[in-house]
Amino acid sequence: MNDTPTDDLPPEEDAAAFVDLTPEGDEPAFDPETDFAQAQPGDGADDGPDDGPELGLAQDADDESPELAAARGELSTLRAKQEETESKLLRTAADFQNFVRRSGISVDEAKQEAYMKVGKSLVGVLDNFDRAMENFDPETASAADVLAGVESTKAALLQALGSFGMAKIEVAPGDAFDPNLHEALMQQPSEEFESGCVSQQFLPGYTMNDLPVRAAQVGVAQ
Repeated sequence: MNDTPTDDLPPEEDAAAFVDLTPEGDEPAFDPETDFAQAQPGDGADDGPDDGPELGLAQDADDESPELAAARGELSTLRAKQEETESKLLRTAADFQNFVRRSGISVDEAKQEAYMKVGKSLVGVLDNFDRAMENFDPETASAADVLAGVESTKAALLQALGSFGMAKIEVAPGDAFDPNLHEALMQQPSEEFESGCVSQQFLPGYTMNDLPVRAAQVGVAQ
């Protein structure tokens, strides 16, 4: 036990002699006099509840402005129109695919029908050839008979092709040269025909519905 009297210690040393027994990391003991004196209104949890701003936000959320309500309605309308437009686009794409498929089938059918018409028209010409060969007798047939049969077959062929719009281009010497219907194979000096006129035909031409299938091959006078 220490017998040293405390009255002999100086005032500074007397204050330092007290040791802080509060454990490290713990809050200091509550002192009502100093803590209540230092507390100020509006500091943290000591203040009373303030419901002013929060109540205002709740009222704004409940009472939506007319402009915002109108904007929401317009947005809903635009979304509905977008869905309707997308649905129309999908239907249009499907219809177009079906149209392409049907068009391909229609084109093929049209070609096949045109080929059938040509084939049927030429069958008669083949029949003429068959009859001429069956009835031809080289011992009794004359050249005139053969020529008549050839002319008859040629006329039948031209008639069959004419049913599809094919026509023969008739060119006579002296006709004016037409680059749309005539093909000049050569230029020939001529005193009989004017320069630039047809002087000779080598092969006839043909048109199909007024479009040249083959131009008439001719010589041109110069």
